[in-house]
Amino acid sequence: VVDLARGGGLLGLDALILPKRWFGVGVGYERAFFGRERADFANGTFTEQNRSWDALWFLGRVYPWQNDDVAFFVQLGLAPVWQHVGSSGTVISQGTSGVATVDPFACNGNDSTGFGIRGGLGVDISFSNLIALTGQIGADHVRGSSGSLDSCAAGAGAVLGVGAADRR
Repeated sequence: VVDLARGGGLLGLDALILPKRWFGVGVGYERAFFGRERADFANGTFTEQNRSWDALWFLGRVYPWQNDDVAFFVQLGLAPVWQHVGSSGTVISQGTSGVATVDPFACNGNDSTGFGIRGGLGVDISFSNLIALTGQIGADHVRGSSGSLDSCAAGAGAVLGVGAADRR
């Protein structure tokens, strides 16, 4: 198995309402892309698999310290998560007459709803009443199936992600 793209990527957007000075609530949407894997076999057969998930985060923030320009926060989140897999490739077979045939295949599979939990620490730096820079470091734990999804390919199973993000 050869990793064609390690680590994948993550796209997301959060919207928060800060009804009081010391806490906020909101929602966020995220699409995570895992790297593609390719397996080449001696007879010329190969397969490529990719995985992704969509998550709808319900977020809560507490601001233990802040002033007019800087605010430190702790964020927690819970999410339903939908996992997707794709598999494609070719199968080469040789009939009794010695003729080789190349058969391409492709499939997509989806998991039932999984569960995600997130925790992080961050800072907001305000430039005006409407513009702020947010930096955050934290971890996500997402539970999904590791079995075959729709008879296509194996799911990612439980995934722990650690990282940092900045938002403007």
